[in-house]
Amino acid sequence: MECKNELLDAWLGEAVLVGMWLGSNVTGETITFLFENPEQARLADDVQVCAQVVELVAYDSLGVVLRERRENAYRFFMPWSAVLSIQGFDPHVEPGGTAPMT
Repeated sequence: MECKNELLDAWLGEAVLVGMWLGSNVTGETITFLFENPEQARLADDVQVCAQVVELVAYDSLGVVLRERRENAYRFFMPWSAVLSIQGFDPHVEPGGTAPMT
């Protein structure tokens, strides 16, 4: 199924402000436990809301691919269920100026 959005298309390759749900990193011990006990689940007790300026690399019906805005940053996938909001910036504002959200 194709997923197209004019606004997201305009922001591809650009910096966007993403609001998202985050939890702690899953440890190897937790992964092993879940594989060995598939009927079990582990609840995160430290879920947080995070806002971060990142590059919008791609999107589809499952979620978005983002990249932190630093040297040699890895891309990461964020499912739509963890995305609270995506806001773009006005590309015509000079660095250091006030950039209204679009």
